[in-house]
Amino acid sequence: MRWHRIFIPLALIVALVPVPPARAKTSFKRELARSHYETGSRYYQMSDYKRALAEFQQAYRLEPLPGLAFNIARCHEMVGDMPSAIEMYETYLHKKPDADNRDLVMARLETLRKKLASKKTATEKKARPAPAAAPSAAPPEPAGPPAWIATAGWVGVGLGAAAMVTGAVFGGLVASRNSAYMDGLETLTHDELNHIADQGEAYEKAQLGLVIGGGVLAAAGAGLLLWHLLSDKEHAVSAAGLAPHRGGLSVSLTGRF
Repeated sequence: MRWHRIFIPLALIVALVPVPPARAKTSFKRELARSHYETGSRYYQMSDYKRALAEFQQAYRLEPLPGLAFNIARCHEMVGDMPSAIEMYETYLHKKPDADNRDLVMARLETLRKKLASKKTATEKKARPAPAAAPSAAPPEPAGPPAWIATAGWVGVGLGAAAMVTGAVFGGLVASRNSAYMDGLETLTHDELNHIADQGEAYEKAQLGLVIGGGVLAAAGAGLLLWHLLSDKEHAVSAAGLAPHRGGLSVSLTGRF
């Protein structure tokens, strides 16, 4: 009976001892950061990079870990924000100078810096005013387009659509490689991760080339068709007139593209 009376008060005292506020706050922040990280990882695997970026940033504000900086940089890169991607890759290397994937990150930084410089040069060239055309003595008579313009237009539209569809297929491969990279960060070797990253980059380049090239081809083909339609007055409308109708007369038009 004496041991029973002693045990119960001691148990109550231990149960009522409060957790130190600083330690409880740190533990809460860490768990909240982990929750944001796990949510961001799910969004990343679904290729929803904007939502993944927001979750990783929330986690980084709570726990500024090097791995989160790398994830944020990767998301910035996937949504096309090259300056922010460069900044976060540099932050990652600063926080973890002995990172196993340092060579890979350095290569990505070099590629992004070249792309950013090329984009800046192209923007500056585009902003320059075009030189004024020299005045001509007399404007030439407009000529109708050759017969092969319509054929070229349809070919351009068809090839462009096929290229964009193929680009969408490569987009799926890019998402698959990204998911494999993230899943293997803790299990695969450095060389295996580099191989996956190289594959993803190759697929990404193919995707961009096909989508952009396909869009240009389709737009050019559509432009040729529109030009042919508007310029070939002789064949755009081959007949226009009044046609008999049971209730009287109606206007009918026939045309050919």
